[in-house]
Amino acid sequence: MLPYFYISKVDLLILWRNFFICLTWIVVTIYVFSGIQDFIYDIWGYTWRIVRRRKFKGRERLSLARMKLREQQMIAVFVPAWKEAGVVDKMLTNIIERVEYRNYFIFVGTYPNDRETQEAVDKLVDNFPQIIKVVTSRPGPTNKADCLNHIYSALKEYEKQHNIFFEIIVLHDAEDYVHPYSFLLYNYLIPRVDAVQLPILPLPTQWFKWVHWVYADEFAENHMKDIIVRERMQGFVPYAGVGTGFSRRLFNHLDKIRKGQIFNENTLTEDYSTAKAARDAGMTSVFVNVILADDKSPWYKPLFQREFFISNWSYFPSDFWRSVKQKTRWIVGISLQEWRQSKWKGSLAVKENFIKDRKGLVSFTANILGYIVLMYVLIYFAGQKGILPFKWEPIFHKGTPLFTFIIIATFFMSIRIIQRVIFVTIIYGIGPGLLSIPRLFLGNIINGFASFRALLIFLKTFSEPTVKWEKTEHYEGAGINPVDMDESGINKVSAESAITCTDFIKLLETEDTSKIIEGFDKLKHTCSPYEHKQMLTIMQKLLDASNIQVKILAAKMFSKLKCKELIPFVKQLLFDREWIVRSNAAKVIIRSNFLKDVLKAVMDSDDKYAKDVLVKTLEQNEWAFYRLLPQLSDKSMSSTREKLFSQSKYLEEKYNTISTTD
Repeated sequence: MLPYFYISKVDLLILWRNFFICLTWIVVTIYVFSGIQDFIYDIWGYTWRIVRRRKFKGRERLSLARMKLREQQMIAVFVPAWKEAGVVDKMLTNIIERVEYRNYFIFVGTYPNDRETQEAVDKLVDNFPQIIKVVTSRPGPTNKADCLNHIYSALKEYEKQHNIFFEIIVLHDAEDYVHPYSFLLYNYLIPRVDAVQLPILPLPTQWFKWVHWVYADEFAENHMKDIIVRERMQGFVPYAGVGTGFSRRLFNHLDKIRKGQIFNENTLTEDYSTAKAARDAGMTSVFVNVILADDKSPWYKPLFQREFFISNWSYFPSDFWRSVKQKTRWIVGISLQEWRQSKWKGSLAVKENFIKDRKGLVSFTANILGYIVLMYVLIYFAGQKGILPFKWEPIFHKGTPLFTFIIIATFFMSIRIIQRVIFVTIIYGIGPGLLSIPRLFLGNIINGFASFRALLIFLKTFSEPTVKWEKTEHYEGAGINPVDMDESGINKVSAESAITCTDFIKLLETEDTSKIIEGFDKLKHTCSPYEHKQMLTIMQKLLDASNIQVKILAAKMFSKLKCKELIPFVKQLLFDREWIVRSNAAKVIIRSNFLKDVLKAVMDSDDKYAKDVLVKTLEQNEWAFYRLLPQLSDKSMSSTREKLFSQSKYLEEKYNTISTTD
């Protein structure tokens, strides 16, 4: 008599088949619902491209010359560096030699127990005063957020000691290739917006380095479509932690609500957490994917070969386990820790974005399970063809609901493959685009392993809430110029030859605005009162012609030349309809002695654009607001103060805090 728990071979095969039927249902269900969401993003993305092309057809495209016309704000670059001796010096040198911007300082966060990185930074500090080394109070590795918080504390101390104020803060990693025009773009858009995220893309490399190319495949679709759609649907723009510029207004707000701890130290993805906090605070974040009007390339030329495609670049891990390690950190931070900390709070669009971000843990796992199901199907067909000496039962039949789901899932998978090829081709060319098809399998395996590893690490965070920096080693080196892949660079800013005031007057007389703009940036000499008068006479003639570029230049001239004769015109520029004209004028005004009078005139006007730019500029520059406080407290300014605070709760809170303290 057989024991009651006896299972026959036939029953075992039935159980085996039923197990795979259930597994198939799970996999295809995940594929279908994930595919529907991704397909909606596809439709939205292409629709927006068509709408944008028609809507902005007659609008002037952004150019390098236009960005250079914007009065430069002071930028602080944060570079956290733990065990980065092999790359940080090259990265910093690239900024100094290639980036076309003057007013910036680089704060490099190092650790007391990382002498190699400190020594690499020290060599540059001796030669370049714009590089400031920061040493954390605790030995490393702590986590990236802790290092960034130390840098921010050092920035505030530096401001006090050197009587300087930083209006824009930019984040970069120690291995990045920073685009030469990226600082100009941050400066152009901030404080009109509070955060600017640029694409961060893997550098092209040898075709056989498939692990590195997997990053290129995924980032191409994400940064050329998905994040753009997220911005349009009014969800929130996730920051990449690098290639991100912030207004000081945003940092001041986070400083207040987080009590000095700007970056969340209880997560492995402090950048994502910061993006969520900015969105909750009502700050404006934009993802900027732009090719400047200066680009004359044919439409089919890959973006990585275009100088005027503004993106930051980097090498990513080229071996399997380092990639798994890095992606584990991303999954833990975005899919698990942020879920635990933020729950599902937010608008419908934000919740949809949460699903997009958090489904990765499930979909990556489903991909691995899908390959297991595929193995069953392959074994089944091999048995039917007599290749194997045994036959398994099929797990699906035509006409069944499961078969229908498989067809739908296959359709969405095909769409995903096509989209991947398209966006990789746009950035890297047709060869890498086609190779992205077989690389999909490798990417799914890497992501699957990372998902399982992420669950194990996440369980540890319940007993160790502050997680250490599981940094990715950068054996590939620092990023280099993707346009010509040439590491030799020249300092474009310092290489410009200075011109005299007489030379600049001659340029003004040509009435060639492009040459005037270029010449003004090279004007290094102090001009005499007579030369000032000559310039103003010619400028007035040009201004009467209502040339927008000359209007922009007028505010810059006042800022540099300090011509009192231009004061009335600078006031007038504040009411101009062009953002860059207003913003340049506002920056000049907040540094002037007639800020009180202009503020009163603007607040009494009905011009919402003038009010907006002056308020945002004051929010951005606290020192200007502090200087205004004694005048603002005067009884004669009560009406103006009331109108100002109706425009800015931020300034009202700042005013009340200071008044209470005093």
